[in-house]
Amino acid sequence: MDSRKIIYTVKEYNKSNHDEYEKPPIYNFEMHVELYHKIYDTFNEKYADVKQRLIPDAEVPYRFHFTPEDFYVFVIAHAYKHYSRSGTGIRTLADIYIMNQKLDGTLNWEYVDSELRGLGIFSYEHESRELAQKIFGIAELPTKANLSEAEQQMLAYYLGASTYGTIENRILNQMQKLQPDGGAITAHTKRKYLLSRIFPGREWCEAYAPTVYKYPVLLPFFWVWRLIYKGITNRKKVTQEIKTIKAGKQN
Repeated sequence: MDSRKIIYTVKEYNKSNHDEYEKPPIYNFEMHVELYHKIYDTFNEKYADVKQRLIPDAEVPYRFHFTPEDFYVFVIAHAYKHYSRSGTGIRTLADIYIMNQKLDGTLNWEYVDSELRGLGIFSYEHESRELAQKIFGIAELPTKANLSEAEQQMLAYYLGASTYGTIENRILNQMQKLQPDGGAITAHTKRKYLLSRIFPGREWCEAYAPTVYKYPVLLPFFWVWRLIYKGITNRKKVTQEIKTIKAGKQN
């Protein structure tokens, strides 16, 4: 069948901060209804009213866009959201490298750095930019000789995250955030994480179960339904999550 004649089909609708559509064999389109969930406090506050950060296009009066500086900061913030949650693939490093090749000489870096610091992602941007330059800025393949130990670990994390991140990364990163001393994940933290997954709170529901958020009386019934439904329809993912929780030792 000629794939050009196949229209987009709905893969996901009204379940997250974006609706997702697919068209075989490779096309994927996401229409965002909001840039960040409220659970990402700093990012959501920054971009909740995104239009105030946009400027009119010089050629098309009804089109708006970021300044180059705000565009760069937003792309980095979006990348970090994925990087710090489930991971993000090597394509993100390529994006960072290309943006810097294109924009570096024109950006007001004092403003960019100030914005990055305000969002708490200054170090992430700097380290990713340095790594991207070492990987894509030379003709030879990178070796251990020209990458520090921290850069090797960062590159391995990028390479192991595939395109959309991994379940293992998401679980370990979330448990690490629950570990108060930033050390190795303890049994207490694992139990705390497991309970948060079995009994998600109202704040979680605002992003992922809006009906339950609107009618909190439904929350206990939602917990029971979710436990049964997920246990049946996503049995492999549930098993994988339990194994990751048991093995979790991230620092």
